[in-house]
Amino acid sequence: MRAINQYIFNAEEVQQERIRELGNKLEKLNKLIDWEMFRSIIEKKLNRNKDARKGGRPPMDAILMFKIIILQALNGDLSDESMEYMITVRLDWLEFLGLVLGEKVPDKNTIWTFKENLGTDTMQELMRIFNQMLLEKGVITCKGTIVDATFNDVPRRRATTREENQSLKSGEIPDSLKKIECPQTPEEMAHNHKISQIDTDAAWAEKGKEQHFGYKGNAAVDVESKIVTDVVVTPANVHDVRVYVHMVCLAFTFYMTGAPVELLVSYADSGYTGEKYHDMLVGMFKGACIHVIRKATKGQSLKGWEKSYNRSVAKIRCRVEHVFGAITNDMGGIRTNSIGMERNSRDIVIKFLAYNIKRAAFLLGTANRATAC
Repeated sequence: MRAINQYIFNAEEVQQERIRELGNKLEKLNKLIDWEMFRSIIEKKLNRNKDARKGGRPPMDAILMFKIIILQALNGDLSDESMEYMITVRLDWLEFLGLVLGEKVPDKNTIWTFKENLGTDTMQELMRIFNQMLLEKGVITCKGTIVDATFNDVPRRRATTREENQSLKSGEIPDSLKKIECPQTPEEMAHNHKISQIDTDAAWAEKGKEQHFGYKGNAAVDVESKIVTDVVVTPANVHDVRVYVHMVCLAFTFYMTGAPVELLVSYADSGYTGEKYHDMLVGMFKGACIHVIRKATKGQSLKGWEKSYNRSVAKIRCRVEHVFGAITNDMGGIRTNSIGMERNSRDIVIKFLAYNIKRAAFLLGTANRATAC
């Protein structure tokens, strides 16, 4: 029996070494990211300082669970069931999480409960802590911010009548779609179960010839590093320009927490039109430079200097598309299966934080190689 155990141990070591030779990206992520910076915030939120003498099953390590939801976001927002399976069968995932072959992994219910307990506010705080570290290390250079938005499609509503849909589109929740407090009968319980599967917060939006149902992730991206500094989630039908001033204020305020910034610059596409927003931001941040791509109006085409201006702004503004492209092509895109504004906001913030961690590991690794040379 001892010989068999030794053979299994040796086989695992050989397989791990083969994975490293092929290029274990998760191993590099572990070396370059200080995961412990997140521990105090997570444990404070989960109230982990309980008296161990009272008994009960000890909770899973906070960093272990946090790394699991980051893995989940990096790999196409796998379901909690799929995560439990993949952690069990993937040796590189086990090593990344600090687990060994045969050790019990967190099950789907543990993963779901962990995310539910964290919530959106905690995820936003974790992103701020991580970005502050990048600001102090000089990864975020504060040479400008780009604001843009992307849709997050969710499963469409199909269990409502036309009248109920009209009420939801107007921002009202009809009585027939409200949960019954303290249900007593099986019919009332069934009604509440049905309502819990209907997303009353999501909304319809149309862009070009595409229709979207769900939410919109508004992101502020640092120009040079392409790190997402802030995220605001809204229903899909909220126009980008309505959150533009708020997004730029968040980005500029974050920049000013670091070293003094000589010039605050913002870039946006033609969807963020409106002179009043430009004037408002310039008034709030003296000397701020707001660049918005100019849009032709009906019966009046753009002038030559406006076309030149648009080209110069577009060369910088297009960098935000690299962020969304990386999330779409390398991380499975933003498409959650959660219901409600709170859970979708949490999952979208997790997605952008996972992107930041991956991007920061690349930038830190590049900086380390340059220093070594």
